[in-house]
Amino acid sequence: MRRKGCKILFDTGYSHAFIRNAQKMGISLLDLDAIVLSHGHMDHTWGLVPLIQHYIEAAVEGRNCKKPRIVAHPFVYMTRSVKDYIEIGSLLSQGKLAKHFNLSLSKEPIWLRENLLFLGEIERTNDFEAQKPNGKILRQDSVEEEDFLLDDSALVYRSTEGLVIITGCSHAGICNIMAYAKKSAEMTAL
Repeated sequence: MRRKGCKILFDTGYSHAFIRNAQKMGISLLDLDAIVLSHGHMDHTWGLVPLIQHYIEAAVEGRNCKKPRIVAHPFVYMTRSVKDYIEIGSLLSQGKLAKHFNLSLSKEPIWLRENLLFLGEIERTNDFEAQKPNGKILRQDSVEEEDFLLDDSALVYRSTEGLVIITGCSHAGICNIMAYAKKSAEMTAL
């Protein structure tokens, strides 16, 4: 997404495919302002590893490369597992991410631009969505617990015609996301 000098990548997938696709489309990823991660599952975060490799390669070749910030919930980098799969979460720790990116980890909403809002931790206010855990999460204090994907977030673009929601898997529930998007965009617009 490019808006008024702001270049944002939403999620990275689980491989280098997004880098190859961007190259084929003539889009450089070396001048990103931000990378927004919808949540910490592998199909949204594992692409960070080849992106770091892409940046290091550019630096070695003497090409200019920005150090973008990662905008995400603080749980995005935590270890996750489901059934017999040992790791379905981010391969990079917070410390490793901080070496390569500026981090903006927040449970609270963050305005990226005057009309673009990262929601942070989405309130779950209804009783028909997001009621079952999706595997386990290993907290920072090494306690494993049910993973309700509290880090699942979204972007809200405030247009002249209304709100546009940009989401990944919507683990928080699309109705919860829409309600929280409306509430957050209205509260912070005052």
